[in-house]
Amino acid sequence: MSARQDGLRHGLKTVMNLAARGCKVIIGDIIDDTKIRDRIIDETTNNLVEITHVDLASLKSVRAFAKNIVYTQKRLDILILMGETGGFSNLYTEDGLLKLMQVNHFGPFLMTYLLSDLLKKTPGSRVVFVSSLLSLIHKLRNAENLNAAIPHKNHLMSNIYEYGNSKLCMLMGAQIFSEKLEGVTCFCVFPGISKILINKSLASSSINTFMRFIYKIIILFGKDEWERSQTTIHCAVSKELHGKPLAIYANCYKFPIRPRPLRNKELCDKVWEQSEMLVKIGEEEKIK
Repeated sequence: MSARQDGLRHGLKTVMNLAARGCKVIIGDIIDDTKIRDRIIDETTNNLVEITHVDLASLKSVRAFAKNIVYTQKRLDILILMGETGGFSNLYTEDGLLKLMQVNHFGPFLMTYLLSDLLKKTPGSRVVFVSSLLSLIHKLRNAENLNAAIPHKNHLMSNIYEYGNSKLCMLMGAQIFSEKLEGVTCFCVFPGISKILINKSLASSSINTFMRFIYKIIILFGKDEWERSQTTIHCAVSKELHGKPLAIYANCYKFPIRPRPLRNKELCDKVWEQSEMLVKIGEEEKIK
């Protein structure tokens, strides 16, 4: 199952791969795009493809989506969390949460939480958290500023730091989910830089000459969406990774650098507790 917010590029290639293997796939998408579903079915000849509405920027929508999965599915073998957005720095949703944080962390966090029982009941189940290399660039100093806007004279840097915070929080959540979900294997993925997004940025008239130069350098190391999907698929289906402890993967190998905050257990625990509070996890819902 794959959930995303803006664009189905990486997600589409991931879903195509899983469907071609004969998997039943449920796509959680903000747009109920039957054309996408029909395209996947046509190209993979797999009719077991569904698409269901979910808006990661709405706690109510995430709860409705998870409730539907729990009531209609007997098992959940693979949960892939690739909701991702950017460009919404300092904007808040109706839930009172930073939109970028909610789409990239709070929404996927709540979804994993609500589906945890179904995951634990499914032998050999896996959760793949699609994070980002930008999780290394953050302003997360304590859990108290988890939902606080990051002021910066440069709007681009404000957005980068907020995005980095959100993807770092996802890694922290993944680390604790891996400890709490007995029998469930968790992975974190750095899919790589998208050539498509960099090309779109270069087409923008709002970026300065220096950033254009930086983007042109970055694009040399960028990946197309098929390439970006490969590490996600590797973590989702590789038999040799079954039961492995949590690790970050990039280019289908373990990533050599671990963000320093992940080694701070006290901070990770506080981010977890703050996330529980902000997404309104009830006492009866808490993972024991």
